Amino acid sequence: MVSRLASFAAANRDDVDFLQEQAALVYEQAVSFGAQSVDNADGISDVATDSGTTLALIDRDVLLEAHPALRRRVLARVFAQLNIRASAVHVTAALNLIENQQSRGVQLPAGYVLKRYGHVIRLCHDNVHANRGYSGKHRS
Repeated sequence: MVSRLASFAAANRDDVDFLQEQAALVYEQAVSFGAQSVDNADGISDVATDSGTTLALIDRDVLLEAHPALRRRVLARVFAQLNIRASAVHVTAALNLIENQQSRGVQLPAGYVLKRYGHVIRLCHDNVHANRGYSGKHRS
């Protein structure tokens, strides 16, 4: 029994490592911070900050192409990167924002908010910036 459990644990470690690697690839494609944009071809360049707080732009289309398990990991990493203490409920709500065309926004702890504008999910520190439009073309 012990050897079976050890074998299962080793296989599970391999699975977790693989998921982490795949999530890192999706993260690199989908997430940008600061003055970068998610999709330069669409001209999304209006990246606001709130008194030095980092704003993240997340490309919804890239996340929709990824497996839901990878989406969850990418969102959790974004929240961790910004020190947002999001619970599983917040991550689930953020997933709904990505997957559900009807959903428009998610309130997060500490005044952070996610808002969807076409294919861009914008993470801002307050509703003023989250409700502000961005320049350039965008998909709906």
